[in-house]
Amino acid sequence: MSAKPNNQPVNNSGSFEKGFIKECYAMTRYAIRSGKVLDEQKMAPLAEALKLPPTEWDWTDLLPSYNYLIQIIKPARPNTLIIFDDLQKSKSPLRLLGPLPIVQNFMLLAILSIIGMIGFSLFNEVNGEKMQLSMLEDSGLDQLLRILFLVSSAGVGASFSVLFKMNKYISNGTFNIRYNTSYTTQYVLGIVSGLLLSEVFVSLIEKDITEQQSALSGIQVLLKPIMAILGGYSASLVHQVLNKLVSTLEMLFQISKENKKDKQINDFEEQQKALFEEIYTLKNNLDENTSAKEIKEEIESLLKILTNKLK
Repeated sequence: MSAKPNNQPVNNSGSFEKGFIKECYAMTRYAIRSGKVLDEQKMAPLAEALKLPPTEWDWTDLLPSYNYLIQIIKPARPNTLIIFDDLQKSKSPLRLLGPLPIVQNFMLLAILSIIGMIGFSLFNEVNGEKMQLSMLEDSGLDQLLRILFLVSSAGVGASFSVLFKMNKYISNGTFNIRYNTSYTTQYVLGIVSGLLLSEVFVSLIEKDITEQQSALSGIQVLLKPIMAILGGYSASLVHQVLNKLVSTLEMLFQISKENKKDKQINDFEEQQKALFEEIYTLKNNLDENTSAKEIKEEIESLLKILTNKLK
């Protein structure tokens, strides 16, 4: 382990060196807890560095150990492991809900959504009969409680989806706090998607279920809450449905435009055919004994007929 020469400037704060060795510490702890077998020779430079003050470290000598640890802990990330280590020292009661603040927040949202879904379902205004009504068929407190019940149901699905995705990255040690905003966006999109799916798109299949009400009465009652949860869990599902509807409308407009164009072409061809027939008739009606006045009258009659057909 080599120390820095005296003629080189020394960083008295040693902030970079401290951060560097902190990452090495975090990766070493993670590797040991994960049951990884560490190579003593490759870890020797790190052990030597601990015998010197941080201001005397030459961090380039630690690169072999650092790169070795990076390979050992893959796919985990050093900065993620540091965050986990720091949060484990926290004494906040919310630490029981998760290793990161954003995880704790979404755990609380999931709990509140479940409480809301159960709580709103206890009101007499939220029942199987009311669930069959649309936003335009109900009003007042009944409408509000029913919508809040569906929003809570969508919140359950949305929070479940976000927590499930975050849990995968946390388990692998690859969670990146830069994407915190995307999780919040996904949650809001889930709420919107769940409400759209339960209140708008459910009307597309509600008729078929109503026709089989005797056999599927239970499904009919729970259809909207189920759709709200599904929409909350998979906002991409509603996005695909909307894209499909837009594509269908575009196709209909395109077909209508093509039909209109074909009709115009057919009308033009019919007009041409009628014009040739009138000219041919005029030719047959004229002979060598026809006077100029009669020819003029025939032409005027032909022009009048063509004008009426072109209107």
